[in-house]
Amino acid sequence: MGFNLQAKFLRVLQEQQFERLGGDRSIMVDVRVIAATNRDLAQAIADRSFREDLFYRLNVFPVHIPPLRERREDILPLAEHFSKKFSARMGRPLLPSARKQGNCSFATAGRGTCASCPTPSSGPSSLPFPDD
Repeated sequence: MGFNLQAKFLRVLQEQQFERLGGDRSIMVDVRVIAATNRDLAQAIADRSFREDLFYRLNVFPVHIPPLRERREDILPLAEHFSKKFSARMGRPLLPSARKQGNCSFATAGRGTCASCPTPSSGPSSLPFPDD
C-alpha cells in the first residue's frame, strides 16, 4: 500500500469519515478492520515504507499464524475441507479413493481440480506447488 493511501486510510480510521472522489461532503463511517500481511512491518517502518502511526492503529490485537510450510500436518485437513466445500458448491462428488491413493487435489490450485482426480498420477505432486 502506497504512502499516500496509508495516510488516507489512517484518516478514515481516526476520524471515522471520508469524502468521495469529487464529493463535497464528509461521510461518517464506523468500521472494524482485520488486516493481514506477510511483510515484516517493523522492517517496513524502519525503511520508511510503512507509516508507524498506521501500524499502531492496526496492531491492536495481533495474531501470529505460522505459514503452512511450518505446519505441514495441517495441509491434509485443510485440503480435505476445501475439497469438500468446493465439490459441494460445484455439485460434483469427491472420488472416494482419492485420499487412499494420495490423489487429493488442493483447493488453492484451482477450483476445477478439487472435485475430480482423473488419473492415478494426478495429485499433490502434479500440482504447481514449489517443493520447499
